[in-house]
Amino acid sequence: MTKKFLLITAAVILTFASCKGKPDIMISENNAGKPILAKEGNTISIELKSQISTGFSWRLTKEPVNLSVIQEEIITLKQIPGAPEIHKFLFKAEKKGTEKLDFSYARHWLKNSKPAKTYEIQVEVK
Repeated sequence: MTKKFLLITAAVILTFASCKGKPDIMISENNAGKPILAKEGNTISIELKSQISTGFSWRLTKEPVNLSVIQEEIITLKQIPGAPEIHKFLFKAEKKGTEKLDFSYARHWLKNSKPAKTYEIQVEVK
């Protein structure tokens, strides 16, 4: 194996290993409007209530600069049709600065769909 291959493999393993476990900061809709303080390297979980079966879903409106999106997943709360879900976004604080994250809850597949609701949070990375 080449040295380059081993370095890339190690980087991938470390990246996935850092994603496991509990995030450093957990945010819900209750934190709306409150500034969040994070350190470089922290993982930040944002969990928003959703109901995918209605055609609505959460979407980040623009790519963040100081944070990287590590994972996005839908968590089903009950195994029955129409049950509510949690739309979870996992970020990593990459560099210092202030980041405003804007999310929209809409039927994004429809052209010119206006959001049913929005969510905004400010993250300051120190």
